[in-house]
Amino acid sequence: MKIAIINLTGGGLSGGYKKYIVNVFPRLFDNKQIKDLLIFFPPQALNFVSLNNFPAQTWPFIDYYNGFMWLKSQIKKFSPDVIFIPTARWFCAGKVPVVSMIQNMAPLVFPFQGSIKETAKNMIRYYQSKRAIQKSTRIIALSNYVKNFLVKKWGIKENKIGVVYHGVSLSNIKIIKPKALKHLDNQIFIFTAGSIYPYRGLEDIIFAFNNLTKNLNNIYLVIAGEVPQSMKSYKSKLDGLIKSLNIHSKVIWTGFLSDEEMSWCYKNCSLFVTTSRIEACPNIVLEAMANGCLCVSTDSPPMPEFFGDIAIYYRAKNIESLTEAILKILFLDDKKKQEISKRIMSIAYSFSWDICAKKTIEQLQKAIDEYKKK
Repeated sequence: MKIAIINLTGGGLSGGYKKYIVNVFPRLFDNKQIKDLLIFFPPQALNFVSLNNFPAQTWPFIDYYNGFMWLKSQIKKFSPDVIFIPTARWFCAGKVPVVSMIQNMAPLVFPFQGSIKETAKNMIRYYQSKRAIQKSTRIIALSNYVKNFLVKKWGIKENKIGVVYHGVSLSNIKIIKPKALKHLDNQIFIFTAGSIYPYRGLEDIIFAFNNLTKNLNNIYLVIAGEVPQSMKSYKSKLDGLIKSLNIHSKVIWTGFLSDEEMSWCYKNCSLFVTTSRIEACPNIVLEAMANGCLCVSTDSPPMPEFFGDIAIYYRAKNIESLTEAILKILFLDDKKKQEISKRIMSIAYSFSWDICAKKTIEQLQKAIDEYKKK
């Protein structure tokens, strides 16, 4: 099997997508079923490609405005059996089956967020994704939630979609205490993480944390995650909310954290909370599970698909329910906490990058087989 992978983006690579690339692509290279593999990245990702030693190419800056003529010529020379586009944007390079994958569900379900400019970008992403999904030979969905959305909302045939979960790295890595938390010494803290967007629903944990501080003095809320330029005003609104509740001394924004710093937070927090309204495959949730975090989550899909019965759920915006769920975990005895932590880690082991790579190859082969039948 000869595969061409096209990372068709505007240049940016999210943190979750980078982890997917560095864990899956090497496994594809090493797989004996794959005769040859050619990978293309946007020119803005050149540093990422160089740092990770990928045998990949970047297309010229001007190629975007030329209808990707250079890229199409390279694909034609390579003559792949299948083209894999992990970013759900349509690319046609002749009579070759195409497999698309949706990385981000937010523009499809929650496009109206942030500025007018950001909303406009989301609408473009929506139509680009829908066009790619409709035209592709096969689709890889990162969860059953994504698959059901495509079938029920966009009318995609169920047998055209394969579900392939992302994996999680479970190897022990060095942990580093974030500088923003240097003054925390054995204090109880609740941890939540993810890029700062409205669909993450951070208002829930802020209001619930305010409830907690009325009875618990020595407790902090740690929020990790990058603030995109387009979300600066939203972050300011959250800061205003925190100040109005008079809990600003107890809420710590860390900004972007490295894997080592994230690992420290997972291993030292009292519990992990995810308030997100929408995800395709929640990588941070898998990381929290792999580190044995006790977890509270919205019941929004696909969270229950990954947590199963091991998390305590609450309905989004139901602050009292979230507060009660957090208190329930905080007041568990140590033995019970250890039992739950071990069980959470055992569930995390089922989300393997080896399995992800294997099932991805299976979907690519199905696309080749189905294309030949036409």
